[in-house]
Amino acid sequence: MKKLFLVLFLSISILGVQAQETVKDFEKAGVEKYKLKDYAGSLEAFTKALELNTAAGTEDAALYYKACMAAYKAENYEKLALYADKAIGLNYVEKGSKTFVYSSLAHKQLGNAAKEEEVLRAGLAKYPADADLKNDLATRLLKNGIAFYDKAVDFQKQANENVADPAKFDEFVVKANAEFQVSKPILEEGYKLNPTNEQILASYKSALKNVYDNLKTPDNERLVK
Repeated sequence: MKKLFLVLFLSISILGVQAQETVKDFEKAGVEKYKLKDYAGSLEAFTKALELNTAAGTEDAALYYKACMAAYKAENYEKLALYADKAIGLNYVEKGSKTFVYSSLAHKQLGNAAKEEEVLRAGLAKYPADADLKNDLATRLLKNGIAFYDKAVDFQKQANENVADPAKFDEFVVKANAEFQVSKPILEEGYKLNPTNEQILASYKSALKNVYDNLKTPDNERLVK
């Protein structure tokens, strides 16, 4: 019985070692293919390595990050989101904020704006001085704020089309101001991030100035004069 147990133990140990060697083989192949700019092949190799790790009940944050690099280059945003979020969950910090940047980009490309914003906020909470995260969140908030701003402008147009009807005119002005009120704090939050991208900053200044003018915001309450 002892001999049988010993044989089983040795067999399991050998299989475990072989599995780890296979993981390393796939990881090595992933690195080599990445260097050759075969990003789809690199991603496939890293994916196989990760699948073997998962089957063995192990996780490797650094391997997830390598898979992120390949997924990004291969423009496979589903896997980029999956692997970046895994790396974040495993608290991979060797590359600083990069996993958060990868994750937010993936969710942006997949059309999940709410998740994109969530990841950017989480990244900035951990890396508050990171310029990439600030610019990306500023861009996201600009889009959020402009969505309400555009609705306000549409209501203004409808008000101007109904100048001859005071009741209708006032109705659309009230609706426009309500949308401006919603956009105001969103745009102010993004502007306070002080994005280094000049185009984004200019868009904030233009939008906020119009919001303030329409809402007749006092000068001492304006971030932009």
